[in-house]
Amino acid sequence: MELLGLPFIVRAPDTDEPAPEARLSPEENLERIARAKLAASGGAGDGGDDIVLAADTVVVLDGAYYGKPEDLPDAARILRRLSGRTHAVYTGVAARHRGFSEFICERTLVTFRELTEGEISEYAESRRPLDKAGAYGIQDSGFAERIDGDWYNAMGLPLGRVRSLLHNAGAARTGAAEVTG
Repeated sequence: MELLGLPFIVRAPDTDEPAPEARLSPEENLERIARAKLAASGGAGDGGDDIVLAADTVVVLDGAYYGKPEDLPDAARILRRLSGRTHAVYTGVAARHRGFSEFICERTLVTFRELTEGEISEYAESRRPLDKAGAYGIQDSGFAERIDGDWYNAMGLPLGRVRSLLHNAGAARTGAAEVTG
């Protein structure tokens, strides 16, 4: 959000995220999660100048969803699965402002190089993967060999599409946003 040059406040939603449902597409699952986060924000974005954004990111490989790892061994397990393979990073973003409500979803394909067991262990033990979908940060891991799509989406927020979403929601008139992640 800083890169967009807009003032913002980050608030963690006071709700449990719904688990992905296998019968739904990644886009449908992310819309459910983002809208649940919006609902958890109460009436924010309904009447004031603030625009409320709620977002979630998931990594998908072979139909399996990889959100944030449960612990360090889980982070290492996920990284082993992603090693040498191409996976999809999906980010869904919902916005609300004075009756306006919209959802967007972006997909980026990321191909990892083959990771050594030492790299996996060192990165997992750094604790950096614990708060990241797929157990890695594209900006701090050096694991990506190829990225097809929006790099910012692989980082967790598709900035170009979010800029358009904020404009549609009235950010040009209000100049502020609240982000629920």
